[in-house]
Amino acid sequence: MMAIRLSILAALLMAKLIVAAEPTIETAILTSETLTSEIDPVELVGGNEITIDPFENRLRALESRVFSQTICRPGCVAKDTGCPHWFAIADYLYWQVERDDLGIAILDPTGSGVPSGGNPIMSLNYGSQGGIRTAIGRQCADGWIIGFTYTHLHSTDRQSFSPGGSQVLAVQSSPATGLTNADSVAARTEFGYDTFDLNAGRWFHPTDSLSLLFIGGVRFASIDQELHVDYDGGAFVNGGIAAPTDINSFGGRIGNALEWNLLPSLSLMGSSSVSLNAANIDQYRREENAGIAVIDVNRSVDALIPAAEISMAAQYSYGAWNVGVGYEWITWFGGVRPLSFSDSFNGGALASSTDNLGLHGLFLTLSASF
Repeated sequence: MMAIRLSILAALLMAKLIVAAEPTIETAILTSETLTSEIDPVELVGGNEITIDPFENRLRALESRVFSQTICRPGCVAKDTGCPHWFAIADYLYWQVERDDLGIAILDPTGSGVPSGGNPIMSLNYGSQGGIRTAIGRQCADGWIIGFTYTHLHSTDRQSFSPGGSQVLAVQSSPATGLTNADSVAARTEFGYDTFDLNAGRWFHPTDSLSLLFIGGVRFASIDQELHVDYDGGAFVNGGIAAPTDINSFGGRIGNALEWNLLPSLSLMGSSSVSLNAANIDQYRREENAGIAVIDVNRSVDALIPAAEISMAAQYSYGAWNVGVGYEWITWFGGVRPLSFSDSFNGGALASSTDNLGLHGLFLTLSASF
């Protein structure tokens, strides 16, 4: 057994010499003095003492020292325990926003003011657009990590329609105004998404090829949703509708991640998380016609909004670097809460409907440890 351990130690020393170019790695030298120096007895629980053979104890210490200096150097991967280091992550997001209340008009060929002929509702639609996500953190020697993550996405869409000889139904116009038909419509929407996450967690290694991470933390989120629709002709004279909604929230977040090493440099990863967010929702609605405001109201409400996230990715590692590609789904339950009116007989009747806000799409990730 001692011979095997000496062989392993020699192999580690050889590996150490190979990476000797690292300026922070010292050279360990085996000498008769280092292997036979005396040490103090080890005190056990209860006050009993046991003396360890000096040669055996020194060999263990030297093995640990050589292993840590050979393997736990700059370039260890983020989940390695016994290897304190910093890590940084940069992701490019190619995400699409899903929101179902962005209808702007219905073609009305006869100008009757009634939807007919199976004509579809024309809607704004966020296509896939680019965003970023960055993270930086620190891992301790016992596998605990703490990190900060920032995510940003900005998405827009614009549409205009003028049927020529026909009219459109003004879907966004409140019923109480009596403004129903227009000759043309032009609309735009903007979506801003910013989240700030501070998380702490720990890696566990059930098997040599499987690693699990459990995290918990806090999140601040800012979600801005804007809708502007202009109607002209028919019942409208330069009519305009603005209906922005701003959500600012703070809450707790828990999650986990799994990494399965298929090959030494190739792994599959999956993650999931849930958060419960105390949100302040500012809603505003202004409708104008001929330069006169026919509706001008605002509302601020507090609500709890849960959110769920799931992602899957494949990752390739090379030294201190990791590159990967994956897909992610995010749902904010009740994240769409427009301020609108639903009754032409009671002009102050508010529509109480809410809808889910979804984001999904590809992401490319690049990370490094140092």
